[in-house]
Amino acid sequence: MASVLFSALTLSGLPQVSAVPSALFPRGEPPPPPPGRCEGKPVGVYSEALEQCLTQEISSQKVFTVAQCNGSELRSVSYVNASGCKGGPGVQQYVQSFDVNKCIHMPGTRGTSTRISCDGTSATFASWSLAPAPPSDVSCDGASAGADSLQVSCRVDAREIDEVSFEVASPSGRPFLTVTGPVGAGGEAKTSIPGLRSNTQYRVTARAHRRGEQEGNPDAWSRLSSQSALCSTAKGGLQQRPQGGRPEGRLRRPKTRWIETYRLVNSYGPADELLPDFLDQHNGADLPGIMGLVTLGGSAPGLPLTRYCVEVLDVQVPDVITASVDGRPQTAPFADYASCNQGACRCMHQVDRSISHLPARQILELCAGHPPADKINNTCRCPESSVSRSSRYVGRSPIPLPFYTLSSLAASSFVLPPSYPPSYRPEPVGSFYSFPVGGRCPLGAGVGDRSCTWQRSPVAHTVHTDDLVQMGLNVSSSTARMQTNKTTGETISIEVDYDATVGNLRIVERAFAALRPPPCGEPAAAAAGETAAIVV
Repeated sequence: MASVLFSALTLSGLPQVSAVPSALFPRGEPPPPPPGRCEGKPVGVYSEALEQCLTQEISSQKVFTVAQCNGSELRSVSYVNASGCKGGPGVQQYVQSFDVNKCIHMPGTRGTSTRISCDGTSATFASWSLAPAPPSDVSCDGASAGADSLQVSCRVDAREIDEVSFEVASPSGRPFLTVTGPVGAGGEAKTSIPGLRSNTQYRVTARAHRRGEQEGNPDAWSRLSSQSALCSTAKGGLQQRPQGGRPEGRLRRPKTRWIETYRLVNSYGPADELLPDFLDQHNGADLPGIMGLVTLGGSAPGLPLTRYCVEVLDVQVPDVITASVDGRPQTAPFADYASCNQGACRCMHQVDRSISHLPARQILELCAGHPPADKINNTCRCPESSVSRSSRYVGRSPIPLPFYTLSSLAASSFVLPPSYPPSYRPEPVGSFYSFPVGGRCPLGAGVGDRSCTWQRSPVAHTVHTDDLVQMGLNVSSSTARMQTNKTTGETISIEVDYDATVGNLRIVERAFAALRPPPCGEPAAAAAGETAAIVV
């Protein structure tokens, strides 16, 4: 078993610089879990000797570590380029300190909280998982099955679970349809799955979301239920178009608009289940906006590309500088775009600004000369008024094509080439979006209730990149043109071929059309007299 202290050292003690902006790899990266989850039976207990020199290889490098505990603090010292637990010429030392007898998050761990205790000879690490237990008793009500719908249910512990996600697949395939629903007080989650084909068999599984956690944190979701339900829709009959929005509620509602947004989920662990990771504290894009990322990352096997429908409050936000490529302040229906990574949405990253072709002057004024705010070297600092609005309203920035990124801005050297910004085609122009948890409507609430500003439809559709490749998606290396520094070999910029991007866009449109998703906001939003259903 790997040493807990060595694992913590890997991500916190030894410096690791990421040169990847949040927009380039929009994977489901969870935030560190807050303390206070060290309750019940731990999922793991591990002991480590004190006052002994321990050895382990990290990235083919031998590291020596010795730990001491004084009853209130565990202190470890690690030695790199050494022959043991001692200093010397060329030896690098890394010191870490951890509270004892408190619920903490250990660097190098994911989705767990830890409590450390010490005796005279060893330190004991007990860990608790944020992920809840999977649902049980997944079933279908055959008597209620329609020609285009299924009635499904499962059971969970309502004290721990507030939401369940039902995943629908063909009997031997991967999930292509996700439908979320709340949990009743008795622990039953029950919902209708719309938009299916008549007289067809489907396999339904479920996963549970821990109450009180962000929906966009993948570590707050259980694994898929080990038990599934094999369900069949009824024969023939009138098939109704599934709703793309929320059910009808109040007769008088604030004016809203609907947007269609997509996320490409990447794996960040070999055992991860690749499933939709939703939108809270995440970035998304419309299809033209995300196609550069799909073209660059589509060769990775089986990544899910998920389509969501989102209802947003129809607002006019002042002094927005990410609304258009000229970067001029203007009043816009979206806030300044925020770059989201590991559950935190911050002032738009300098690399993301280059993807949007925002002016060099803006990038230098906001981003040059500041220390990094995160592990992906975000050096941009936005005015507090902009940060406040981006933390409440959905943010947006334009994505011109050909898709272009000045990736050198992710490194410590901050240089804008004279050729920036590059030219682009007049259409299509895509969009990136940011979805702040501060504006998300609670489960069951409508947009505008309790001052919330956006709500995700419970229905989402997914295609997978390897299926897209079989349909002809062009992911060859020739689609990307890289400019490199001839001296250092550093990548300066990446541009994705325009024709390949547009061709891939048509393939993805066909793939989603085969799933028959309804237009966002119809028919639910269209039926509500005072709600404007506008897809942007």
